[in-house]
Amino acid sequence: MLTPENFINEFKRFARLTQDTNLTYCQNLDIRSIEFGFRDFYQLQHEFPNLNSKQAWAISSRLMRRLCAIVEPDSNKVFYIFTIEKARPSHCSYHSMWAGDDKDGREVRVPRRVYFKRLEYPFPVYVIENEDQFSAWRCDWFGTAYLSPEIAEKYFISAFLHRARVVTG
Repeated sequence: MLTPENFINEFKRFARLTQDTNLTYCQNLDIRSIEFGFRDFYQLQHEFPNLNSKQAWAISSRLMRRLCAIVEPDSNKVFYIFTIEKARPSHCSYHSMWAGDDKDGREVRVPRRVYFKRLEYPFPVYVIENEDQFSAWRCDWFGTAYLSPEIAEKYFISAFLHRARVVTG
């Protein structure tokens, strides 16, 4: 869950990314606040820190989900693409590449690094760059996500360990 300070910063980031050019920045903050159940941005700033943890989690998760679905990270950054299905949350799949063969001649596949490109999909694709976003995606949203290397290698380490099974020669 986001701390109140991080929530406000992420909320402002969301408002900038979804800025209506016919409105001022402050008006846009108020409109976005209404979307999250607050009267205006002033109320959001003052009431969010006082919400119970369940309410704060629900609002934080909604904000992060919307933000991760629209954010455009630096095109020079690399990511891994992982998918977690809601029907099978303990199972993940990933875009992979061939790493070699194991001692029994079976192919070994490992996660493949890709550069981010926001394409049109019939489903949301999230960009996960920190642990708060990762927790919300893995526990609440599910679906397909571009994961930063730090997050992917930390939380899906078993996918990367397959490379050790490759034999040379």
